[in-house]
Amino acid sequence: HNHGLAPAYTEIRQNAASRRAPMSAEAYIYESIIYPGAYRVEGQMNNMPRNFGDRIPDDDLGHIIAYLAGVDSVSPMIETTPDPQPEVTQEPLTAETYAAEVEFLLSNADATRGEALLEQYGCNACHAGEAAGVVAPAHHDVAQVAAERRPPLSAAAYIYESIIHPNYFIVPGYAASMPTNYQDLISITDLGDIIAYLLGQE
Repeated sequence: HNHGLAPAYTEIRQNAASRRAPMSAEAYIYESIIYPGAYRVEGQMNNMPRNFGDRIPDDDLGHIIAYLAGVDSVSPMIETTPDPQPEVTQEPLTAETYAAEVEFLLSNADATRGEALLEQYGCNACHAGEAAGVVAPAHHDVAQVAAERRPPLSAAAYIYESIIHPNYFIVPGYAASMPTNYQDLISITDLGDIIAYLLGQE
């Protein structure tokens, strides 16, 4: 948990008690782990994995919450009610879907900036290194895979959709853990450069 990607653990202890009043600190931490989409800390990416509820045993969850809250122990089954999540309404896919946006983005794109931008926006935390292929699909062969992943979308259109509308399509075998606010965080120039770079990863 680094600044810009997620709140630091030290800040969780300080702020959890007041972050989601009238929730207690323990209840807020529980919600953040089990229902991460219910609330996003302002200025942070919404990139918390959505499947911890299935992966973390109750006892371990209790220990984690106790550690983060700075208390001796806590019941692992704290009851919270997540805020309702908006349903995503997808437009029908056609060969022209996103075509104008992608054409514009790539018209002056600089692929040489892409690698540094992926690091800057935290993409490599899930799509590169040991996490690649485990937490999220790897970047190293994305150009080839993207061209076939979501017909009739082109590789560029699929990459664009994956960044801007990540929940329109979830690759089988992976959790819906992609941040949903990149359209607000990534500039048009940076987005074009990232797509151009990824199109060269075969």
